[in-house]
Amino acid sequence: MNKLVPNKVRPMNPCHVRRAVLLLTFFCCIPHCYASTQVISWGYYWKSKGGSGSFVPVTPPPPLNDAVAVSGGAGHSLALLGNGTVVAWGDNTFRQASVPAGLGNVVAIAAGDYHSLALRSDGTVVAWGDKTDGQTAVPPGLTNVTAISAAFFHNLALQANGHVVAWGANYSGLTNVPTDLQNVVAIACRNAYSLALKADGTVTAWGNGFYGQVNVPLNLTNVVAISAGDEQSLAITSDGRIVGWGDNYYGESTVPAALSNVVSLSAGGAHNLALLVDDSVVAWGGGTNVNLSTGDYGQSIVPANLTNVAAVAAGYIHSLALLRDGPPVLFPPAVGRTVLYGASAWLSVPVTAVPPLYYQWSFNGTNLPNGTDALLTLKNVTYSDQGVYSLLVSNQFGVAISSNMTVTVAPLSITNQPRSQDALAGATLTLSVGPRGQGPFTYQWQFNGTNIVAATNNTLVLLHAKVSDSGTYAVVVSNLAGAVRSEDADFN
Repeated sequence: MNKLVPNKVRPMNPCHVRRAVLLLTFFCCIPHCYASTQVISWGYYWKSKGGSGSFVPVTPPPPLNDAVAVSGGAGHSLALLGNGTVVAWGDNTFRQASVPAGLGNVVAIAAGDYHSLALRSDGTVVAWGDKTDGQTAVPPGLTNVTAISAAFFHNLALQANGHVVAWGANYSGLTNVPTDLQNVVAIACRNAYSLALKADGTVTAWGNGFYGQVNVPLNLTNVVAISAGDEQSLAITSDGRIVGWGDNYYGESTVPAALSNVVSLSAGGAHNLALLVDDSVVAWGGGTNVNLSTGDYGQSIVPANLTNVAAVAAGYIHSLALLRDGPPVLFPPAVGRTVLYGASAWLSVPVTAVPPLYYQWSFNGTNLPNGTDALLTLKNVTYSDQGVYSLLVSNQFGVAISSNMTVTVAPLSITNQPRSQDALAGATLTLSVGPRGQGPFTYQWQFNGTNIVAATNNTLVLLHAKVSDSGTYAVVVSNLAGAVRSEDADFN
């Protein structure tokens, strides 16, 4: 049975389509820091032709000067150069490999199946290629973007305030970002679903879950990185574990037992790539041999003797490795986060660099004695941990420093906000709130900014509502660490 047969014709039910898009989002921190680079690719491309297409071996990338990031789609690949320009090659049926003239100041790239995205240093997004499902129709006014990810039908953008914006087709609710999703620090999308990593180390998923890729394991916590494959999802936890879930037809969700010391991950159509601290690359899932009739395209056959590998990227049925001998390249702008008082937080900055790497975290400009790992763990956070963090990374070729990452400490958070309502006179008005943090909690409801006498429960009920009850309601929730006011809810 061959499960990997792409088709440009959209089916009625997109859950049966197996598509490839970019999983990883890359950011460049040090432009014009030139290095000797080379991109190696292996596997096959899907070359579109009308309503069908064919499998063709990957074409070698063009000569690249100072590449700092790579990304693979279904039939094309992208490379970001240190001078902020983008190079594309491969299938160009939908002009997905035709980089817009004059595109510059790019700090991140994302290759969808048949379209491409670029994030510029001013926080705006540029898209080109297939527009059938609105993939290239960037929402007007979209700014302050810090990360991008591209899928077949849709795209995601992460803003500096931790909010996620989606656009494109809305099959299976692809662009219906959960209304209560906030404080997001990383995003990933592929095929017909999306993942979001929140500052508290938990993962939220939405979209089509036909293969279980949106069924986040109930006990999955302390996550520091996520990857979205076509129908498999991956996460890295703070203790270095890699967790996989979703489709496992090719073993793509079964993480190799001996896999450890992973620097970065990238999931593809039905295979995954891992860059290890010793500069080696490990692949698993589909494509362990070449047999087109069985859906094997050699995408998991890692070339022998790869050296100076700084980054990997898995396309649909092909793989990319960026070889680089220059200093580290960090990926800001870093996303700030809000951490609950008494909770834990994990800070990291993705790096494109040849291992081994050496790290030094600083807090408000002062080096942290215990901050010498890639991951900085803040346990039992208090207000004294609130401030600005940054990371210095070095290797044998040089040094790089990240942008600042602001950590804000909150006494609690409100996960379920009261909702505005329209009701007829005489109806019952019910408002409720759901806090998260260290209890016990106390509540004080307000009407038009004034405290309501005896309204001190998490739910406010007004029986037989009158016209005079119309107005704005909110609640102040408190615990021993402080207080937070909910969003306003209007009753008309």
